Amino acid sequence: MGLRDKSGAILIIVALLMVVFLVLVALSVDLGDLYAHDRDLQTAADAAALAGAQELIYSGGAPSPASAKAVEYVNRNADVSHVDQANLDPWAPAVDSRSVTVDLREHGIPFMFAPVIGQTEGAVTAHARAEVKYLTGADKLFPVAVNYLNPYRFRFLIQRGGATIDSFDLSDPDKDGVFDNLESGGSFTPPAAGWYDITLQAIDEDGSVGMQLDNVGGWWAADPAGALLAVGMSRAVGGSTVSVRIQTGATVTDPAIAARLGNNGFSLLPIGGGVYEATVAAPTDTTNDGWQAHDLTIDKKIASGPIARYVSFHPDVPLQYLMFFDSFYGGYSGTVGSSSAISAIVKTRVLTFGSEYVLKLGNQAGAGIYAGNWRIADIYREPNTHDEIATVPIPDTWTLNYPLVIGGPLKAEPGAAVGQIRSGLDDRLAGHSPAFTTTELQTLPLDQIIARMPPDDPYFVIIPIVEFSSMHGGSEPYTIQAFAGYYITSWSKSGDANGVFIRWAQPGEWSDTKPPGNLYVETAVMTQ
Repeated sequence: MGLRDKSGAILIIVALLMVVFLVLVALSVDLGDLYAHDRDLQTAADAAALAGAQELIYSGGAPSPASAKAVEYVNRNADVSHVDQANLDPWAPAVDSRSVTVDLREHGIPFMFAPVIGQTEGAVTAHARAEVKYLTGADKLFPVAVNYLNPYRFRFLIQRGGATIDSFDLSDPDKDGVFDNLESGGSFTPPAAGWYDITLQAIDEDGSVGMQLDNVGGWWAADPAGALLAVGMSRAVGGSTVSVRIQTGATVTDPAIAARLGNNGFSLLPIGGGVYEATVAAPTDTTNDGWQAHDLTIDKKIASGPIARYVSFHPDVPLQYLMFFDSFYGGYSGTVGSSSAISAIVKTRVLTFGSEYVLKLGNQAGAGIYAGNWRIADIYREPNTHDEIATVPIPDTWTLNYPLVIGGPLKAEPGAAVGQIRSGLDDRLAGHSPAFTTTELQTLPLDQIIARMPPDDPYFVIIPIVEFSSMHGGSEPYTIQAFAGYYITSWSKSGDANGVFIRWAQPGEWSDTKPPGNLYVETAVMTQ
């Protein structure tokens, strides 16, 4: 073969290789661009499905807000990606009360090199489905628990000589932690004059009694011809003083009546019409059970024994406030043989974003059993609570002593371990400064807090919320109701620790089955 023949053969080979080269360029460049569109479209679908499912949680399963939120997140992600919104096929999310499904297709993606092989444009699709599940477990828990009381309703038993004479229930229809019977009302007709004990019960949804406090109040049944006709107390929620008032019969003309509320002695002064009144400091003393009843007594010439009862709760107890109220005397007294309206209010701790809570009380705060025991959860096999608190993150070599899941037990640990709390927090936070002030934690939107929070911020802790089914502590396990995220705001030498509630724990184990009880956490989970 001559040189000219060889040159011709080479040209043919080069031409063929050029075609192959252009095909490869088309594949590498155009398919790479197609992949970028596909990836971004899938990101938009994933974000839309998750955002829509989260909106289902916020809206109680309403489809319209969830659908709107899914559309919003597709638009948000498309604006900062390769996706050309003008080329999206018409679409709408498929939404029901528990899931959001997003199917997207972008057509008309132009090719630069592929037209040489007859392909001018391409298309990509994306599919995502997110569902609302029930969170059942969490990881990397801080070894402290917060107690929570969330009954279906409360019940007051009016008792005399150990026998229940009457009862009435309190409900919380708007779930704000304030249980009362103002809508349903209540009345009591005392059959005999004198003192009636009142017992408080927390009633679960199945009707069982989850907690009972004996003798938290009293009802004075007045003799119409007696010296004491009515008694009442009033205190604003969160206030520090109690107004005390009695109404006396015509035989009482004293310029002042000696009275005592718990350990506080004072004088009731006349204001006219046989009514005597005073304002005193609200008692704060509590026992190791976390609460204490303080009897109101007056001059024995007018009434012997207690005539009313006030209850104070320790700051660490989820029952924060108990008072009979409405008409001033409505929850404290009535006349024998006459039907009297009776009303009451019980306020429980409610977990609200941006609010500060007691995470741990030192025994110097007078917390009794709440200074230790179950408050330092026996979470890990490693026995040193100081190391558990100080170490960030929890070492992979540590293993759970038992599975920590919603509805499961949280075992108690004996001893206050105040020194371990203080020194453990000192070590944990050494060299770190908080990313937020307390004011910022209480005022900034949650998404801004999460966006600004440094990775593995040692001030952020996940702790279990436990069912407060008993006021008497002890070593029996408590039931885990939820997991919540707090940002530590303060801790002291005595072992106290406070934190602002900033989020429910969302990652972790989840289930399709609703946990028992009224308190549970829902989370959005990608399932497709």
